[in-house]
Amino acid sequence: MDNCIFVNNISRMRSSCLFFVFVFSALGLSAQTQGWFTYDTTNSAIPSNLVTAVYADTDNAIWVGTFEGLAKFEDFFNWTVYRTDNSNLPNNRINCINQAVDGKVWLGTLAGGLAILDNGVFTVYNSSNSPLTANNITDIAFEGNIAWICTDGGGLYRFDGTNWQNFTFSNTGFQLNTCYDVEVAPSGIKWIATLSDGLIRLSGSVFTRFNTQDSDIPHSFVRSLDIENDTAVWVGMGFTENDSALALFNGSTDFTVFAENNSEGIKFRNVWDILVTAANEKWIATNDEDFGAILYNDTSFVEYSSFNSGLPYNRVYGIAVDTANVWFATARGLAVFNEKNAFLSTPVQQLLQAKVFPNPSDGNLNITLSPEVYQARILVFNVEGLMVWRQQFNDLNGGTLNMDVSELKPGMYFGLVMGRGKSEYFKFIRQ
Repeated sequence: MDNCIFVNNISRMRSSCLFFVFVFSALGLSAQTQGWFTYDTTNSAIPSNLVTAVYADTDNAIWVGTFEGLAKFEDFFNWTVYRTDNSNLPNNRINCINQAVDGKVWLGTLAGGLAILDNGVFTVYNSSNSPLTANNITDIAFEGNIAWICTDGGGLYRFDGTNWQNFTFSNTGFQLNTCYDVEVAPSGIKWIATLSDGLIRLSGSVFTRFNTQDSDIPHSFVRSLDIENDTAVWVGMGFTENDSALALFNGSTDFTVFAENNSEGIKFRNVWDILVTAANEKWIATNDEDFGAILYNDTSFVEYSSFNSGLPYNRVYGIAVDTANVWFATARGLAVFNEKNAFLSTPVQQLLQAKVFPNPSDGNLNITLSPEVYQARILVFNVEGLMVWRQQFNDLNGGTLNMDVSELKPGMYFGLVMGRGKSEYFKFIRQ
């Protein structure tokens, strides 16, 4: 193997090269981008690469909320874009999307209130023309013709198309003023994710709280929810490593918490969205630099990240499924995955676009990546196969990375770079 030159003897050369075969195999770094594609501003009409919401409607059209407008995407080709400059959309920053039973599409915006799209025209409700007291709409759920609306600062609202009812701390005694997610169970029970008061259940007119004082939920900052089989509730908590977790609540008393020790090493940091599919598979979107999206089938966890799949970036804001595909709203575009469709492929030909330089190195090493790589993880091993250096680079768009390897002892090293579901290795000498 020509790539294993500079080793002092034949025995060490063989062990080093076999070690690299083991590393590639153990990390699962074979061609895993098959079945993936990413729509961004370079190859589509999507208004922004920062995709904050995604929704599959009853006609299999995909609605895409971004920081610069809304897009409707049909048949993998046709885009319709709504912005404040070409429609009466009240704000370009979209937080959430849902479809009512009458087919109208409801949007929650960051600063423009609630917008309902019907035949290309938005009906807008905000603090200037409705009982809404906050214009940051964080989630919308439907109970028949009744909409339940979460806001950041204004509480929870019930809206039947004519009448509004507002639930806040002042009239319930619960900290509903900032809520991030609301889900309606088939039984009619409402579950609400709150900033500081944990998980709240509304059954009829009775509110019940599950926070760290009232239950064994691990954290009181609840970010995301979804319901499985009417009574079980999946709960995503927190924002940082210290206040984040994923839990399954049985709807009565018990929380089953998923952590690194029982989830195949996955840390559920900043769980932004949870989607329970019709087949009861659980998709978990982590808005985190490390883990991306996780699929749980009640037996095992499968991680889809920018390092082992075609996911363009690990910060995932939302997940949707249509009849054939899984869609991911990410900080670097709209990603689609279908493991059965080989025609979907993200065209990254290589990771390294230039040789690692200078080589030998005096302690600073430069590596140039292809422009489609937005996150990269680099591992460095000595000739005995021990990892001696590791660093993750985020918010990339190609260019040259600088690696400070000055703490390494003089000698030869192997590097492994991972990104966009591909991997390449390199070698260098620390002089």
